[in-house]
Amino acid sequence: MLDLLQLTRPSGKPEIAVPAPNNLAPHIIRFGVFEADFRAGELRKSGARIKLEGQPIQILALLLERPGELVTREELQQKLWPADTFVDFEHSINRAMKRLREALGDSAETPRYVETLPRRGYRFIYPINGTAAVVSPPIPWWRRPWALGGFALAAAGMLLAAVLASNVAGLRDRAFGVRPGPIQAIVVLPFKNNTNDPALDSFADALTDALTTDLAPVKSLRVISVTSSMSYKGQNKKLPEIARELKVDAVVEGSVMGSAGAMQVTVQLVHAPSDAHLWANKYQADLSDPTLPARLARDIIAAAKAPLSTQEATRLAREQAISPEAYTAYRKAREIWWSKITEEGYWKSIEYYKEAIAKDPAFADAYAGKARSYMFLHQLYPTREVEAELRAAAAKALELDPSLSEPHAVLGTMQIGKDWAAAEKEFRLALELNPNDALAHVWYAWFLNRRQRPEEALAEILRAEQLDPLSPYVSANVILRYNLLRRFDDAVKQGQKALELNPDFWLTYENLGGTYWQMGRHDEAILLWEKELTLPGVYESWPLSRLVRAYLNVGRKDDALKSLARLEEVAKHRYVEPDRLALALVAVGRKDEAIRILQRAPAQEDPMVLGIFRNQLEKFLGDDPRYQQLRRSAGIPPSPKRKTN
Repeated sequence: MLDLLQLTRPSGKPEIAVPAPNNLAPHIIRFGVFEADFRAGELRKSGARIKLEGQPIQILALLLERPGELVTREELQQKLWPADTFVDFEHSINRAMKRLREALGDSAETPRYVETLPRRGYRFIYPINGTAAVVSPPIPWWRRPWALGGFALAAAGMLLAAVLASNVAGLRDRAFGVRPGPIQAIVVLPFKNNTNDPALDSFADALTDALTTDLAPVKSLRVISVTSSMSYKGQNKKLPEIARELKVDAVVEGSVMGSAGAMQVTVQLVHAPSDAHLWANKYQADLSDPTLPARLARDIIAAAKAPLSTQEATRLAREQAISPEAYTAYRKAREIWWSKITEEGYWKSIEYYKEAIAKDPAFADAYAGKARSYMFLHQLYPTREVEAELRAAAAKALELDPSLSEPHAVLGTMQIGKDWAAAEKEFRLALELNPNDALAHVWYAWFLNRRQRPEEALAEILRAEQLDPLSPYVSANVILRYNLLRRFDDAVKQGQKALELNPDFWLTYENLGGTYWQMGRHDEAILLWEKELTLPGVYESWPLSRLVRAYLNVGRKDDALKSLARLEEVAKHRYVEPDRLALALVAVGRKDEAIRILQRAPAQEDPMVLGIFRNQLEKFLGDDPRYQQLRRSAGIPPSPKRKTN
């Protein structure tokens, strides 16, 4: 028969009799249905492992080392958060205790395992290893009827817990994974505005963007784009969940306190899978301090132990003397850009970039941003004036700072169809300078597809998606790359994912409609393009041109003519791509008008001039000598002669 051990609390109330332990490994502590294995760094419930890592399981180890005794908040802070760093301790300990209680199914109000002593600390109150926890003051050990073997085993378990708690020789770090391996992927989550001043919301967002920008050129890190990280603003997701979604090793969290003139910025680096704090610090700054993001980036890179090249280290160490007024305008331009990728957003961001440049003519990043906004506008308005502004801004940015990648990517895009070798050189240089520039990967994919290298184009766009996984713009471009490879099932899956990211982004409907059309699902394609026409920011010429041909294909001629009339009306007020208008015209039999549209395109120095040689136009116009002359003028060989019966 098993020996029974009955302990009495100081109040005299007897505890439940339980078997005395006699077969436990020294590194395992059991309580109820739970088993803490400190060698494996695991908590198990009824034999099944429970997801609990980082500070929560470290706190459990400390509590189990001294069951029934008060473990003060000061002790927890001293042992689990290094004294040489700053951490928002109150927030961190409360979050860690909440996660521990969730794992145990415990409650602070009616505790079964961990009791809270307000403003003092915590104690473990459940029997461990078959032994009741004794609430302080404890019965002296010599009055307890421990069997020698059981005492030795329990003591060994407690000794191991103490070693883990004090982190002797880094044992706790190794057991619980507090110090992970090399950090290879990181995201800067939206900084929190912990003030009552709504004006600091914009500053917190801009700081998120600027810090991400300064980290991005580091080649040893995969840095998630700000457009994806800002998707988490206002969300209450746990860090391990965010880490899984973004496939990152570490997360940067930050907050802003104080006032615009005297702010305290708190930043911490967290090992995302375990939610363990690796480093933290606080900084004093004011609203217009342009040096703050670079200082944060240097400290974070050092804490993450990310290798730096000499060029990267030099660039990070450089302190740019930027006018505070210029920096404020630049922040506004950046915020408009990533939050509103529309024609309206392009124009508005350019206004702020121009303001920044007027305040500080040597501000290289402002010229680079201006060039990018003009690049997007050039697709809508391919005029000599827009191109001149674009090229001048990109050239000035590189003159002031040759290490910037963005101007090279912009110039590469402008060389597509004009100088293929120069275009590729620019793209490769851009990605060498900043491999984390998601847009550069998107634009390089455009280039590769035009060069009939679709597999390489897909690889580039998938790399862009890794860097900006929550961007509807990037996701919609992935659909297109799958379409061009006729991987329609993958395109449909990607389309569903893109719609979940943003159900109102018009480009998703454009490209997913193309998928369904090629699959023969014509009615579904038409519905998507009709929906696209109702969405904000849509380039109407895209779905209208498609709908003209689609309606004719399914026998809806009246709807086709109405769509063409609407397309021609749009063309009176704004630029419409010549190939899209020509395709709609030839579909209804207006071949001569289509040819005239195409003949005007080269004279306009239209960036879409190569688009006039789409396969669809080849089908309708390949035998027309005027069309063949257009091909020769563009430096494209004549179409192969068609076989006749």
